[in-house]
Amino acid sequence: MTFMRTKMGYFLVGGIAVVLALFVLEPLLQQGTAIFGASSRTEVGSIDGEAIKYEQFNTKVEQTSAQFKQQYGGVMNPQMQAMAVDQAWQSEIATVVLGKEFDRVGLTVSADELFDLVQGKTPSPLITQYFGNPQTSEFDRTAVITSLKSRNQNPQLAQQWLMLESEIEKQALQQKYTKLISNSVYVSSLEANDEYVNRNKLVNFKYVNLD
Repeated sequence: MTFMRTKMGYFLVGGIAVVLALFVLEPLLQQGTAIFGASSRTEVGSIDGEAIKYEQFNTKVEQTSAQFKQQYGGVMNPQMQAMAVDQAWQSEIATVVLGKEFDRVGLTVSADELFDLVQGKTPSPLITQYFGNPQTSEFDRTAVITSLKSRNQNPQLAQQWLMLESEIEKQALQQKYTKLISNSVYVSSLEANDEYVNRNKLVNFKYVNLD
């Protein structure tokens, strides 16, 4: 039952996250990208009691925007900028809230697992998304390796890789956590039958004729 309560808690967190994301997005949609150049605030909000610094959040938004530009090309329009803000905020939520839970239950992603997710036989969906062959739509492992080798000479690319690997690790941890929850809330046929009987006991009643 603890895991069920925990899982329900994250559904509530998800709902709160939408409200928080809209709170952050509203001035951005009204002012374009000016909010990131003119704001004097030191914090953009808090998650689970932990303050999110403006500089920290703005850096993540800029990194996400750079990825969007690289992936889609061209200049960021207001809609894409709003998407970058939302994605950065969701990433902060995962880092703070889920990170604490991952630590509590002892979930980790090893170096070997991360290697496999980046350039091994079972690449992360994020890798296949960014490194798909435009002609065949198939995963291009050669492009991944080439990009990894190039990051030593390109600080911006190196920063993008750090962010991408961080997101890959978070996604892997979330998958492990989901599997852990699924295994923990398994209900046997006997338990299900007991629950059915108990529920039926609760709904036994008599009608009273008022005529």
